[in-house]
Amino acid sequence: MRRLRLNNTVSLLINLVTAILIITCIVTFFYKISYFSELDLFVKLKYLKVKGTNVFRYFTIDSNILATIACLVLVVENFLVIIRKKDHVSSWAITLKYVAAVALGVTFITSLAYLGPTAGFAKAFAGRNLILHLITPFLVISSFLYIEKGEISFFHSFMSILPTFFYGIVYMIMVVYLKEWKDIYFLNKNGAWAISFTAMHVGTILIGIILWLLHRQLTRKINPL
Repeated sequence: MRRLRLNNTVSLLINLVTAILIITCIVTFFYKISYFSELDLFVKLKYLKVKGTNVFRYFTIDSNILATIACLVLVVENFLVIIRKKDHVSSWAITLKYVAAVALGVTFITSLAYLGPTAGFAKAFAGRNLILHLITPFLVISSFLYIEKGEISFFHSFMSILPTFFYGIVYMIMVVYLKEWKDIYFLNKNGAWAISFTAMHVGTILIGIILWLLHRQLTRKINPL
């Protein structure tokens, strides 16, 4: 029981810190803060006009918002276990954290394999990007794998593709058909949106399978929350 409460306390603290970091970063898009203005990739790429509600066009922002929701849900679940109102964290809450972890895995890999080489790693991982592209993915994925234990069925593991799928649909409609958004990820370069769309989902599935397998193995080695 002591170990159970300790694990939930650590989980609560990590999830609370993660949620605060993300909320703080998103709020700064609506207010000019010199530190972020000097370092941030979102500001450096002025042609994108990233400010206010425009930020929600970015998968980075959307995946971090999803992570915030998952983290806040777990904060409540952790607290209920700590005060002994529940015996364990709900499986649906663990599944939600898994979906968020996969989404942030996509964000991190995209930043590492695409934004870094094209925009420069110093810009891709500076200012808000250091938090949203690196720190929050690390916090969410590591806490999910090593602290928040619980079985996730193979069927439910496919839910991890939903954020990428829905974002991809909206992105392609707004970029390819309505032409309301700039192609910020160059997914429609040379009209190859179908290939890009497929690659996005294949990559997401691979990240989801890897995290699901790792979590499954670690859950069997350590007592679940």
